[in-house]
This record gives sequence, C-alpha cells and structure tokens, in this order.
Amino acid sequence: MAWYDAFTDILIRDRRLEDLTTLRIGGPARYFFTPENIQVLADLLAVLQNQGIPAWYLGRGSNLLIDDQGVDGAVVSLGTLEEIPEKKIPEKVGELVVAAGVFLPALVKKTIDMGLKGLEGCVGIPGSVGGALHQNAGGARGSFGDVVVSATVVTPQGEVETRPVSDLGLGYRTSSLGGGAVVSVRIRLEKDDPQAIRSRANSILEYRKATQPLQDHTPGCIFMNPPGGKSAGRLLDDAGMKGQRRGRACISEKHANFVVNMGGAKACEVRDLIREARDRVLNLFGVSLTQEIEDWPQRAAVVSRT
Repeated sequence: MAWYDAFTDILIRDRRLEDLTTLRIGGPARYFFTPENIQVLADLLAVLQNQGIPAWYLGRGSNLLIDDQGVDGAVVSLGTLEEIPEKKIPEKVGELVVAAGVFLPALVKKTIDMGLKGLEGCVGIPGSVGGALHQNAGGARGSFGDVVVSATVVTPQGEVETRPVSDLGLGYRTSSLGGGAVVSVRIRLEKDDPQAIRSRANSILEYRKATQPLQDHTPGCIFMNPPGGKSAGRLLDDAGMKGQRRGRACISEKHANFVVNMGGAKACEVRDLIREARDRVLNLFGVSLTQEIEDWPQRAAVVSRT
C-alpha cells in the first residue's frame, strides 16, 4: 500500500506547473494535490511530514520561478480554498475571514463594492490571499499585512492554529509561518464611500499599468527595494539592464525590476538574467540586492519514492 492511497482523489502524478504560474515556466511536480477542505489538508500534511516528503504551497503562481525539471516532493494547491464569505458589516469596522485561495484582485474589488477601505495598495497584484500574506504583498501605498488581524495556518504536523498578526512575522515582503500552509486570513477594514475608495484604487492601478508590464508573463518584481536610497528598479535601470535578454527571457523595457517570458523561456535563462542583474548593481553601486521571486528547486530529494 502506497503512502498516498488515501489521497488518490486529490492527487495528480507528475503534473506540469507552467500553466499555473504567471511566468509560464515550470516542470512537473512529482505529487500534485488539491485538497478541498482544511481537514483533508491537515491529514495530508501530517502524512507528508511522516514520510519525509517536502511540501510546497501553490496559490495563484505569482512571484514564483519553478525549475524546468520540476519539483521533487509534493506541491499542494491551495487554490480550491477560495470562498469569500458574505456577512453584515458593522457600522465602523468591517472584519472578513477570507480563504487562502481567493484571487487578491477579486477580494480588492469585493471590498471596494462593500464600501471598505484598506486594500487599495494591493490593487493589480495578481496573487492569492495566502500568497499575499506569505510575502506581505503590496507597494508604496500599503501592504496586505496592514489590514491583517490573524491567520489560520495548518502546520507541517497537521495541526490547525489561529495566530494573531503579531505572531506572523510580517515585514517588508516577508513573513514567518514556520513552514505552515495558510488556509484563511482575518482582515479588518474601515467603512468609507465606495466611490472614493474606487477612485484611489483606480489611480494606483493606472500608475502600475503605466510603469509595470502587467500584461506580460512575469512573476512580479525580481528584487526587494534596498533600505534607503534608490529603488531596485532605478538601480537596475542605471545599470543598463532594461531590454537585456537571455534566450526568450527579457528584462522589461517598461520596468527594469521585472523579468518577462517572451514565449518559451527557460528557468535557467531567467536565473542567468537575475544573476547578471545582481552582479551589475553590486559591481557598479556596491548594493547587494535581495531576490523577491521565490525559486523552487530541481528534483533531487525524493527520487526513490513511488
């Protein structure tokens, strides 16, 4: 009896991942699971932990580079956890519990329609709610963590925990979840005029459309902004990275902190561009950039498992 026999109804073997990422790059996952509820997810993670099989959590596939050889281990899709609950909003403060798989743009639109402000800074970010918490997504006008009250997380041991925001380790594009899978997030938003919120959100979105390659196959920003001084994008622009190519991967002409798949790009080509970009900035300006895009590794650790 195989360890995964209890999960065959949610398992796909060697499922290719490129169509599940915004960069459109990614080889097969040895085990690809789509748990339909928290209990199944908890049971699955406990078994994976017991078997020594690494788990990788996939939301909407943004901010992610997956190797062409794929991922050895289990990729657990949280996209099936996507309910936006309907509830009455208190007069001054609105709290919502939102599932991890909810598409962030859909949540932003929903809250604007409900007359709730606080998520405008996340407009145009194509990730999931769980991913937004994991990397504390946002921009100059605010981050997702600004509105978080708590999160429900399933630990690698299969335990379900609700953690206050103070225990989530949220920082600039970072969190500290201890390897757990986010299943839902409680957020607190404030009442405001829907038209005023929509106007602010549209202004932010129009700026992003004008300055970022939102219509291209891109994972998002390559690097975090270094503390103080110039942004990563400005440093990369000054280093002459705009338009640089490796095969079918290209640094965007619109924004130097974005890499674009022009069609058929390979993960190694993207990594070569990232390496060159980091080296140029370090050599020219003495600034060491920190990569923001997550990089999932090649098959290596579980080659003997069936």
